[in-house]
Amino acid sequence: MNPRIGKYISSHCSETMLPVIAMTATSDNNVYILAGEEYDSQLSLQVYNHAGNVWEHLSSVQRYREDPDDMRLPSYEHEFLLEFSGHLYYLTVTLDDADVLLWNRKYSWQTKQWLECSEPQIDRIARFS
Repeated sequence: MNPRIGKYISSHCSETMLPVIAMTATSDNNVYILAGEEYDSQLSLQVYNHAGNVWEHLSSVQRYREDPDDMRLPSYEHEFLLEFSGHLYYLTVTLDDADVLLWNRKYSWQTKQWLECSEPQIDRIARFS
């Protein structure tokens, strides 16, 4: 992949591939996705294998649900996959009229497991209309 000379990743999704919930490209040019159905309780972390032109499963992560028995994904819930300082993070942001809930997990490259993160302290929230 070298955008400066017009070379990009080209991938064809198979019919058996799960829907992509979140995606990120990392500083080392790897592309990762979290894939799963809307009501799945777990998501699949997959990395794009450039040489084989295929997605490879790395790990599974439990999705956040305020009520574990309610598998509906509310319209005000957003999920993100991002890289920061060489680490992958899975974030879920839930908004309602009064609160913002941020839930996150960090992927451990050594154990190939998702670890709990401490809750960030939010001092002030700006409201936009």
